[in-house]
Amino acid sequence: MAKKILSIVLSVLLLISLVPNFVFAAEGFTISGNQVEYIVGQDTNTVDITFSTSGNPGFTAASFDICFDPDIMTYKEISSYGEIFESSQITVGGQDTKNGILTVLFADGLLDKTADAELITVTFEMLEDIPAGEYEVEIRENSRSGGIFNASEKKVACDLVNGKVSVRNKNVEPISIYADCVTVDKKDKTFDITLNFANNPG
Repeated sequence: MAKKILSIVLSVLLLISLVPNFVFAAEGFTISGNQVEYIVGQDTNTVDITFSTSGNPGFTAASFDICFDPDIMTYKEISSYGEIFESSQITVGGQDTKNGILTVLFADGLLDKTADAELITVTFEMLEDIPAGEYEVEIRENSRSGGIFNASEKKVACDLVNGKVSVRNKNVEPISIYADCVTVDKKDKTFDITLNFANNPG
């Protein structure tokens, strides 16, 4: 069923793209992902990347590929369908998540969506023992659909800004061992020294 819906939506987008039209240049229209920090070894192994619109002139249909490094993270779910399109107007399908590609389609078909708000939130699971670094979650137009279109069947120009996950190693303070200071009389043949541990991880 999901494949059938995906096929229909792609067909609609493709037909729109074939109609002779001008690109509607919307100055300042941006869809951008947020930046999050992930600490290796933290309690939860998931991160949320939210894509939001800014300077939105209005669009009724679009298709994006969301690309990520499958050696660093895996796709878990769409945790929020945002505030612009209804969930029934969003199709997630055709994804190749094993190779780090998730395809998301938005289609109203009649009305332009003009809100500046969250578009969609994707949840990823971070793999174990990953190296520290900066890892982008790329958003790009799906080549099969032709781009972003408004209700007048004009293609809408948009700047796409990737999301990012900053992976950091957990800061572990070094263990400290120290002994109590004792005073020993020369007459004493034995004495006790107590060792103390600080920042003991176990």
